[in-house]
Order: sequence, then structure tokens, then C-alpha cells
Amino acid sequence: MDIFTNRNNMKLLSVIFPLILLVVEGLGSYRHDVMSHSHWHFIDRSECGLVKIYPRLAKGEAVKINRFPWMVQVLQRTVTGKNEVSDKFVCSGALINKHYAVTPAHCVAGYEKLTKFIRLGESLRISCIPAFDDCSSRKVKIDSILIHEGYDKVTLANDIALIRLDEELKFNENVRPICLPSDDLLDSKYLGEKVQVAGWGLDSAEITSQILKFVVLPTRDRCVCEQIFNSTLGDNRLCIGIDDMVDTCEGDPGSPVVWTRQENFFTRHYLIGLSSYGDDDCGVMPGVYTNMGKYVKWILDNILGSEFDTIFQFVNHNVVQLDYQPEGESGLSA
Repeated sequence: MDIFTNRNNMKLLSVIFPLILLVVEGLGSYRHDVMSHSHWHFIDRSECGLVKIYPRLAKGEAVKINRFPWMVQVLQRTVTGKNEVSDKFVCSGALINKHYAVTPAHCVAGYEKLTKFIRLGESLRISCIPAFDDCSSRKVKIDSILIHEGYDKVTLANDIALIRLDEELKFNENVRPICLPSDDLLDSKYLGEKVQVAGWGLDSAEITSQILKFVVLPTRDRCVCEQIFNSTLGDNRLCIGIDDMVDTCEGDPGSPVVWTRQENFFTRHYLIGLSSYGDDDCGVMPGVYTNMGKYVKWILDNILGSEFDTIFQFVNHNVVQLDYQPEGESGLSA
């Protein structure tokens, strides 16, 4: 019996071991493709993800923009009945270098011509209040928007868009990029980790916050969100929340998910996710987030640096959309 058992075990190992090697090789290959990418130097690691040290904040507390200086407000143009033009906040996003920001694809797909500006360095969704802010925010023109070619408006698969700005930014205390995942973070699941999510939609499903706030939430196993939303989620999604009935509320898609770690003598902040969708009842269910680690190569494939500007120009608001049926993604529940 032992002989047959050992033989069966050996057969099982002969099948499993090559599969393990394939998985490990695949992870290593993606990591190598990212870290050796010819555009990696466009991501400035010297300045990304660094902020001043602040006292510990209570979750849900209003914060100034210099606590999350990579926060981006995506604005879309609206015209009232009196033909008055205004640029309305529609989504959050995150600044990743001097030329680019990221936001969910569903925020801008189909509205590229109306999405003309982003706002940086602003804690408020409304006009600046000097008592709360230093009123140094900037409205920056958008040069082009690139929707991920695999974006699906039904399943919200590949819910990410790349925004190229019309000018090169100069960083300061209120405007600074966040780091993209690199090395071991490219394939991390962050399971059980506490993360920070900041945005302007954290009050309740009925009341949208006008002041930037943040919450601390736990990452969950994807199967939790799969059961809630009756859909299959690939490893390019994260399931986050809830903790003490707190989740990012509907009305603030694009809220960056921030994970921090100590590096030498400072704390580095990484963009590991973007809010994609959640339950209609704010603070009751976890939410689904785009896993940024799985899109770093896509970002690098599509960003340009200043030296290329005179050689190649993006067609203004030209959006690449290909017919694509994502694998392993089922529709959202009604």
C-alpha cells in the first residue's frame, strides 16, 4: 500500500511541480518586463510618494491636500440652460509623474471631449476657503485621454484610463506624484493589509463630502466581493473594506488606494488601487478596486517623456478602443 501511495504521490508531484514553476516564471517575467522597461525612468522615484510627517489622523477626518498631494479632481464641462459653462467634478484620480494621471475608465469613456481639465492641489470640491486651504490649487488642461483597450463598460473590467496633461508640472508640497508598485509589490495581494483611501465621497450615500477625507480599510479576499456582486474577479481586481461600517461611498470613483512602507528613514506611499465600484448602500459592503500592480506595464507602454514631445504628439482627446472580450470576467449583478 505504501508503495502505491508513494507512486501516486510522485505522479501528483510530477503534475503539480511544473505548474508551480510556470506560475513562478510568469510572475518573474512580468516583474522583469516592468523593472527593465525602457520607460521606467519616466517614473521619478526620487520624489514620488513622499509627504511631510503629520500627527496620526482619525479615519473619516478632513485632511489638507498636502497629506495626499497626488489627489486629482477630474473635471467635465457642462452647459446650463443659460449657456453658462462650468467644469464639474466627476471622479478622483492620482498623479503618477509630471505629465500623467490615472483615473477609472468608466469616468471618462464616452466623455473625452468634455473632460478638458483636472484640478490639483485642492482639498475642496467647491471654491477655495482660505480658512481651510492655502488656495494654491491649479486647473491643468488635459492633452489626451487613453482608455485601456480591454475596458468593458458592462463588467468594468480593466477600469483604468491614462490622462496626459498639456504641460509639465512642477512639484511642491501640495502637488506631488504617488509611487507606482514595483518589484515585489507588482504581484502582492495585500491580503489583510490596512490601506488608506482618500476622496470626496466618504460621508454617506446621500451626502457627498465637499472636503477631502480619508478612511483606513482592510483588504479582503476577492471571493468576498465575488459573492457580494455575483461576478468573477480576476487578479487585476482588489476587494477592500469594510471596517466598522466604513467603505468608500458611491459618488467618488477613482479614489486612490494607498499602501505605505518604511524605506530607510522615510515612509513611501504606493498607489495599489483605484476605486471602481461598490454597493449602493454606502459603508455596508466592501468595494471593488482596480489592482494597479497589474497595470504598471500598460502604463509604461503608453507614457511618453518630454524628449519625445517634438517627435510625436498625441491626437487631442484621441481614445484607443478595441473590440475585446475580457477573460474570466462575468457581468455585474443587476
